[in-house]
Amino acid sequence: MHERFKKIRKLAFELWRLNLDLYKEDAEISTIIAKDPCTEFLDNDMPKITSDQRLECDKNITNTEVRNILFKDLNKKKSPGNDGITAGLLQTRWELLEPYFMNCINYAIELGELSPSQRQGVVRLIEKKNKDHRNLDNWRPISLLNGANYWLTGLN
Repeated sequence: MHERFKKIRKLAFELWRLNLDLYKEDAEISTIIAKDPCTEFLDNDMPKITSDQRLECDKNITNTEVRNILFKDLNKKKSPGNDGITAGLLQTRWELLEPYFMNCINYAIELGELSPSQRQGVVRLIEKKNKDHRNLDNWRPISLLNGANYWLTGLN
């Protein structure tokens, strides 16, 4: 048992080291950005949207729009997120789920934010094909987002 514990600790350390390497560059860039006052984005020359564009952006999302995104734009075989919902599940049970789903969408828009579970993601490591899975360099992280957010990907 002691030997197994040592292997688990070594694996945890290697995962920690891998994450440090993965996000080191991002952290350095974030530090540089935080020190920059971003004046180029905050000046008065920034283009503004027209009244017509604003009205277009403020339109309600329709059932048809969500249905088109769900059935035409999404791969039903994508992995589920923390809620276990796939696009395929939504597609096969849409008649039953549509009113509840649309209520959730409209509530999120009215509130101005997604629910806590919709703002979460699960990071998983997946094995690179035809590589030695004992080597951590042969794994890559993916983020599994809440399945109820699939409709967001297709909005214009």
